[in-house]
Amino acid sequence: MNIDIKALSSKLVQYTHKLILKNEKSTKINLVKLLLSEMKSFDPNTLYVGDASDLANLHPINYPVNLLCINHYKVPDYFKNSNIILIDTDKNKYILFNEIQDIIFDLKNIDIYMEELLDALIHEKGIQHIIDIGFKLVGNPIIFNDTSSKIIANSICNKSIGHYWDEHIKKGYFSNNAMNSAKFNRIWEKVDSQNCPVMVKGIDDNNMIIEKVTIDNVLIGYIAVTEAERPFKDRDIELVSLLCDVIETQMRNDKFYKYTKGTTYESFLKDLLDNAVTDKELVMNKIRSLNFDISLGVYILIFDMNQYSQKKIPLTYLRYKISGIVQESKSLIYNNHIVLLINHNTKISIFENEFEALKKFLKKNNLYAGLSNCITDFTNLQYYYKQSLKAIELGVSLNIDKVFYIYEDYVVYDLLDSLSTYENIERFCHPSLHLLIQYDRKNNTCLTKSLYVYLMNNRNQSISANILHIHRASMFYRIDKIKQIMKIDLNDPNIIHHIYLSLHILELMHKNEFIFEINKQ
Repeated sequence: MNIDIKALSSKLVQYTHKLILKNEKSTKINLVKLLLSEMKSFDPNTLYVGDASDLANLHPINYPVNLLCINHYKVPDYFKNSNIILIDTDKNKYILFNEIQDIIFDLKNIDIYMEELLDALIHEKGIQHIIDIGFKLVGNPIIFNDTSSKIIANSICNKSIGHYWDEHIKKGYFSNNAMNSAKFNRIWEKVDSQNCPVMVKGIDDNNMIIEKVTIDNVLIGYIAVTEAERPFKDRDIELVSLLCDVIETQMRNDKFYKYTKGTTYESFLKDLLDNAVTDKELVMNKIRSLNFDISLGVYILIFDMNQYSQKKIPLTYLRYKISGIVQESKSLIYNNHIVLLINHNTKISIFENEFEALKKFLKKNNLYAGLSNCITDFTNLQYYYKQSLKAIELGVSLNIDKVFYIYEDYVVYDLLDSLSTYENIERFCHPSLHLLIQYDRKNNTCLTKSLYVYLMNNRNQSISANILHIHRASMFYRIDKIKQIMKIDLNDPNIIHHIYLSLHILELMHKNEFIFEINKQ
């Protein structure tokens, strides 16, 4: 692999030097040799290192060569068409030759690893593969973590580097003790104030190079390299910057980071939704650090995008609009849904203050929302996420004319739906309920609907009569008629529970026919 003499010149920053470029067609170098006085011929792709005085002892040549000379003597005119680097140094040519060999070796390795990085991007080999190549490139351990300190990828290192680094690798997050320390905050204040890689003394007192990773000016994480395998070199700052550019390009393909706002909690909540964090102490410490009141309970509120009527409008804008209505929340875009973490006070506020505005917004954009039960285990956040989705799925499938569904209202349906995959649940229905439905169909009555309303309203005849728009006496008559047809005691709690469950089974299994029965006038 050839190295350009201009690239070599740019790496000689420790020397006072001058590049005389006379032949642009012969700038590529694939070999380095010592310049010897007895040389009679030269290769155009070889760099010759020696004293400028050696040039006077050579036979004149009429073709260009690449030279690197210690500048104590005037260069002969017959080298005027050559590319020459003149270095002002007291070092002898042998020391200089070895240094140039090292620089050429490093440049060739960089080219090799940059080709590997390009191949990783083209073939979408993933961020871990990129970090593995980066480790070979910089020669020291690397961590890429997001803004919540969660490790996205890291290189393998088989030796202990330091207490906090090792703990970070083991747990996947920095501990609260680490993140609350004055040293930790000083380091990240310095890094955040710069737009380039920063060399700092790490929290374990080791030398580190850290750079921010951003997408469209949104901070999504940090790349950190620690001085563990070899001492840092001047070029390492540049290499970390190159690696950071590759990581940013790769992360643009990640849907989650495409939609992120760069807040510290988003990736953490994503991990919880993925069931990727199981350490309860770590989870609760992170939840408490969100500055989010969880004392009275927390819920997941999901906005389903499947029927979204304005798909040309970005989800990020929709998220912004929803956050304007439900203000006290933590939101993220996850699996093409807008997911909000809300506490008890926000839940109360939604139903007391914002519910009409929220329903109007949902209807206007053809959206559905689902609310989970109160979260009791944050390490199983996916379970509550699925509750919210299930509330929407069941509510929509049951033809319930709503846009906001609460899982608590559908938990029985969810239980029955799960059971129906293993059993014919219709056989659990109270047999007398079919008698009532058949009576309605034969006599064109609506007693099934009356029973449904009656049980759904805790057997309150007055409320049921008002809902059915009939006199209370008529309601009393209908209940009495139902008892006669079904031959049941509606004061027996076991029978009531069985009938109640049977109504849900029929509603779930034969929703169209059942809805027809209960919607009769």
